[in-house]
Amino acid sequence: MADQNTFPQIPTTVWWGIRNLIKKSPKTKFDASMIGASLGVQPAASRQYVAELKRAQILDEEGAATALALRWRQDDEYANAVKELVSEIYPESLVAIAPVGEAQRDVVTNWFIQQNLGEGSARNKAATYLLISSEQPGEGGSRPASPSKTGSSTKASTQSSPTRKVSSKSTPPSGAPKRNSDANSSLQGFPLNVNVQIHISADASTDQIETIFASMRKHLHDV
Repeated sequence: MADQNTFPQIPTTVWWGIRNLIKKSPKTKFDASMIGASLGVQPAASRQYVAELKRAQILDEEGAATALALRWRQDDEYANAVKELVSEIYPESLVAIAPVGEAQRDVVTNWFIQQNLGEGSARNKAATYLLISSEQPGEGGSRPASPSKTGSSTKASTQSSPTRKVSSKSTPPSGAPKRNSDANSSLQGFPLNVNVQIHISADASTDQIETIFASMRKHLHDV
């Protein structure tokens, strides 16, 4: 098991990208330049990803896929392989409260915070745990924090890409107060078009996403 302060931190794009590469070329030895070119990441980041993939038991010290990774690349072996990966990487105390396939983000995040990590770092480590412990190849999903949140209309995949872009037009809510007619007339001839674009982190929780949209609704109310 790895030291508790060196748990892996791997983006979803790298996790699934390296799996696809191993599926295509199981005997290939991976290095920073190859991963950087294949996945489109900067050299410094690709060097770090090599280290993280070794920490996650996907690559050995020579950069080749481990025996476990060769099973992990196969869809029919994926669920069993991730169970072994999790048991190799993480302590039993974490696995006990966040079993493979049943982990909840808030529980895992709180566990990492208890390991004296900052909140941001704990969230990133938790996102990787949820990614690795998912039994679904190609999805890497996690359970919501509570059942009541599953019906939220603001749903977004947190695993398919590191960031998501949301565009919003300036149309006010249906209940917005009418503008002063004089003010409107003074603006005639000056068409106004406001485009709002926000970036949401891949590991943002449902609560955080709802807060962002609530804030947008509040501040765009009178636009």
